[in-house]
Amino acid sequence: RSSKFSVILTLILITCKMLNEWMRKGQVSLDLMFAFIAILMLFAGLLVFTGGFQEKTGEATTRNSLKAILIDAYATIGAAKAFGQEITYASPTIKNAGNKNPQNCTITVTQTSITASSVRPDGSTIQEMYSGLGLSDMQINEMNLPASFSCGSTVTIQKVITP
Repeated sequence: RSSKFSVILTLILITCKMLNEWMRKGQVSLDLMFAFIAILMLFAGLLVFTGGFQEKTGEATTRNSLKAILIDAYATIGAAKAFGQEITYASPTIKNAGNKNPQNCTITVTQTSITASSVRPDGSTIQEMYSGLGLSDMQINEMNLPASFSCGSTVTIQKVITP
């Protein structure tokens, strides 16, 4: 953000110098100079506002995508548990607007919860979780829980049948 402010401040200073030179030659009135500066300030404010708006919508999109991944994973695990079948599950990915590469995320399944998490470019983590689940008799890739896998990967989910 500081780079945006420095660019805006530099533009305003250059504009003021240009207008000052023009005023010395008598080509621009003082009212026109103030109007031009006001327009630049308006554009600077809009630039700052849209930057914050994009950050908030990006986080909301990631959270909604994580929730959708949780619902999908939970439904698949629930079907494998209910019907006692082995299910091959290809988890969805998180797509960012304007970015063709999917965002990295991880799905973690324990005996009592499912968590979907994603690391943002600034290093912070966004996480969504369903808890209070009874998944102790489930396996992922023939391994007992807890298990983790990346979004976009394919895993095998099955119920452990004990004789």
